[in-house]
Amino acid sequence: MPRPLASSIILGIVGLILMLIILVPAAGIAFAAVMAAKAAGLGWTVGTITLAVVAASVLLAVFFFLTALISVPAIVFFPAYSIYFFAARYPALSSALYPAPPSAAIPAVAPPPHEPPPLPPTPEPIG
Repeated sequence: MPRPLASSIILGIVGLILMLIILVPAAGIAFAAVMAAKAAGLGWTVGTITLAVVAASVLLAVFFFLTALISVPAIVFFPAYSIYFFAARYPALSSALYPAPPSAAIPAVAPPPHEPPPLPPTPEPIG
């Protein structure tokens, strides 16, 4: 089994576990909220349906964020690995990946800044 396929399966399993971690408490909270709303005499109005859709959208956004956060190392590793693998076999890619160091030319020495001429000695008092 190729490594990217195996990592996709592993990330899918981790995503499923993450979904259960998020879904079980959210379903419990939603069930408790629906029962409390029914006990209070509330029904499904435009406001409650909107609130439910917004809450579900926020949970979905959190799930997508956490899934992306977990998947980033594998998603970045495989393309980078292939670039470094092929760089050893193709000189153009190698020169783009490992540019030559800048030349170590000695910079010209700048002249010292201009200093004003020294002051003449102060005259001695007469007498």
